[in-house]
Amino acid sequence: MDHRGSPILFGLLALVVLSSVSLLVFGLDPAPGPFVFLHIPTVIAQVVFTLGVFLRRDCRAALSGLTQTQQILLSAVVVYIVAVSYLSPIETAPFLANFWVIHVAFFLALLCYYRTVVMDGADPVWTVFAIATAIHVAAFLLAVFIWTETIRVRTLPAFEHVRFLGYFVAPAAAGMAMYFVTRHERLALPLLGFTAGTFYIIYTGSRGGAVAIVAGLVIGAAYVGFMRQKIYVSRVVILLCLVATGVYVAGLLPRLPLPPLFDRAVAVVDQTNTELMSNRNLLWADLVTVIKERWLLGYGPVFVTHAFSFAIDPSELRYDSPDVRNTHNLPLQLLMNWGVLGTVLMIATACTFLRNIRTALTQRLDLALVPATVLVTMLVHSLVSGVFFYPYTIVIGIIAFASLEGIGWRARK
Repeated sequence: MDHRGSPILFGLLALVVLSSVSLLVFGLDPAPGPFVFLHIPTVIAQVVFTLGVFLRRDCRAALSGLTQTQQILLSAVVVYIVAVSYLSPIETAPFLANFWVIHVAFFLALLCYYRTVVMDGADPVWTVFAIATAIHVAAFLLAVFIWTETIRVRTLPAFEHVRFLGYFVAPAAAGMAMYFVTRHERLALPLLGFTAGTFYIIYTGSRGGAVAIVAGLVIGAAYVGFMRQKIYVSRVVILLCLVATGVYVAGLLPRLPLPPLFDRAVAVVDQTNTELMSNRNLLWADLVTVIKERWLLGYGPVFVTHAFSFAIDPSELRYDSPDVRNTHNLPLQLLMNWGVLGTVLMIATACTFLRNIRTALTQRLDLALVPATVLVTMLVHSLVSGVFFYPYTIVIGIIAFASLEGIGWRARK
């Protein structure tokens, strides 16, 4: 696989990143639709990209670069996913296991792609990410203006909940901000992605998304300073001006049922701990009870509401939402799905790639900074949200991780 084959493969990878845009064909003002709509486009794009990579003659050579430990652990992860899902007391687990197996195959395809495709300069996939963010936010604003009276806080064009899109745009905003302030060339599309992403977070009042963006940028900027890399101060000022403009414009637009970000921030001082956490503390308390029932192996890839139905008497539930799907907390999500054994297995597998990621961050920071910022932002956000639950967002995290690994792998070679 060389640079001559990369345009086709890049096009397929771009389709993965843009796949959620296809959800807009379901309409800008739909009734809450089947949850599976959130899965189909991205899963199809993942499969197509994976096949495109695996059909290359030199894919086997790229995969042979995996250590024996990595090969064993990745195989064990796939076997564990399938086994636990079929042993699950919840009937939907075997079906949902297919998505996890696809994620693993997609990750392997990305390892081949990033280890072998020659790139000049920054990875253009992040520019595609910025474009996708801008398209989604534009569609959202169109819906707000056309259906001002009917847009509801728990519905969004094709996404069912106004906050789901925040999982997608928050890492885009942070990544594009870091891109913009550390590179000297003109960067109109990254700036567009940042503007769209931050405005969406401000207007919809996503506190988790805002904290994630700030955390990603603070950690990234601190590391850039530690590595004595240059940040263009004038561009930082531009970003701050855009944020201030976003706050002003959000105040002029039709009010959503939940207030904009800074109005919510002001109200925090009058909230109880439960209100501040949007009842997540109650959800997490119930999840601890659920996890104790199958702490070793877990329930497989199931919805929280199904796990509640199996493990807790309805009269004893503290979290009163009847249709909660994810844990809004990555560690609890892993423990509920895969138990202690599976969680340790997956973390151990990820750790085998950390050597190359460290190399990327020390030797090729110019290429590694954007995917690292995206990944850190998503990890912070996942502590209070379902970032790694939805296919159209989890693929962004997988791409960022594989990109860092590939950058480090090539640097070491």
